[in-house]
Amino acid sequence: DEHIADSINVPLDDLAPGAEGLPKDLAAPIVTLCNVGRISLNAMLMLKAMGYRRVLNLMGGLNAWVSEGHALDAG
Repeated sequence: DEHIADSINVPLDDLAPGAEGLPKDLAAPIVTLCNVGRISLNAMLMLKAMGYRRVLNLMGGLNAWVSEGHALDAG
């Protein structure tokens, strides 16, 4: 599975307070992403509802990341 280097994968279905991979610090910066940005928008809203204050969604997702020439790591 390809991903952005040093990223942490938390599937939307697993997203809950205390989920493995989520920072304990509610002020930690978080960027949500999926392939095109729709599912990750829901993840951003869920994280904000959990109290995270610095959450952004990568519009266009991995497709936009790659089309702009950024690299992915193999899983």
